[in-house]
Amino acid sequence: ITAALAYGWQDITTNRTVTIAGLDQLRANFNANAWSGRLEGGYRYATPWMGVTPYAAGQFTTFDLPAYAEQVITGTNAFAQAYNAKTVTATR
Repeated sequence: ITAALAYGWQDITTNRTVTIAGLDQLRANFNANAWSGRLEGGYRYATPWMGVTPYAAGQFTTFDLPAYAEQVITGTNAFAQAYNAKTVTATR
């Protein structure tokens, strides 16, 4: 049996320029977290000709984004976007 866990922290900055109504510059700053893990197990059977190891494994990755909104650097906030917090998990 073997297992592994991992954590990642991301400091994210997005910059956007919108030129529809002028020259609007928008920015968002936020931190995101990533969690992942794996569990695996198997047993080796020895035969006179070779060894056979059947095993099973499972793993996951979870990415956790906080709620954030773009801030206006120059121009208006007509095209500024805001997002709700979201957590996404992928398993295999």
